[in-house]
Amino acid sequence: MRTRLWTGKHCKHSNQIKSNFRATLFTKKMDTELFNFTFALAEATICFLIYHFFVYEKVHAEQYSDSSKVTENDRLIIQKRIWGGFILGIIPLITSFLFLDLGFSDLGFTVESLLKSIPILGIMCGLIFAITFLTAKSPGNLAMYPEIKNKRWTRSLLLVSSLTWILYLTGYEVLFRGILFTTSLGYIELIPAIVINASIYALVHVPKGARETFAALLYGSLICYFTYTTNGIWVALISHIALALSNEWFSVYYQIKEGNLEVVK
Repeated sequence: MRTRLWTGKHCKHSNQIKSNFRATLFTKKMDTELFNFTFALAEATICFLIYHFFVYEKVHAEQYSDSSKVTENDRLIIQKRIWGGFILGIIPLITSFLFLDLGFSDLGFTVESLLKSIPILGIMCGLIFAITFLTAKSPGNLAMYPEIKNKRWTRSLLLVSSLTWILYLTGYEVLFRGILFTTSLGYIELIPAIVINASIYALVHVPKGARETFAALLYGSLICYFTYTTNGIWVALISHIALALSNEWFSVYYQIKEGNLEVVK
């Protein structure tokens, strides 16, 4: 998966900056792959902790401090996703470009990997839509979703919610299956890399309960495997977006059927 993106003078200058940066942190010589994995693991941990305690927890506290915001929380949820996309995706992407030997192609954003992913995505997305159609109506799911608890949904709100889901999950997958998984493959074998990535991915779902946590362990392992076999992030990214959007859309549909919300123009 490692393909050099930069060439020429810029590449040499960039590599010199990265070497100097490593030298300031470590007195002993460290292998490049080990440094990249260590940096990515620390980066993922710090970024997720910042998001969880300064965005997720803050939104949760603000929402439930005022009972009216529980049913009109669209602003809070949208802000949470935008901040999540920025903290989990954009910041790690910038730091990886600056301090690691990574480019877009290293993270799996290539046309070749996209074309290779299309058959897998066709099967996965079909299964995802079928499963979420059946499971979205469960009481446990409807108690949590849609995240936006407004009683009146407009088409514009549905569109904005979908777009912010895409932004948030793009950041999520760039961090987990892009930076963290890619750097781990440079240092350890496939199976340990999948186990580490899926385990961390499951742990960050603990606040959402046992069902989503165990599902995240299985799903995380599967998309790590496809990230490796397709040499790209597309299966992880698109299937994750399909999972979130289909669950939201079907949850809205079932909430309407139960009379809990209505869609207005």
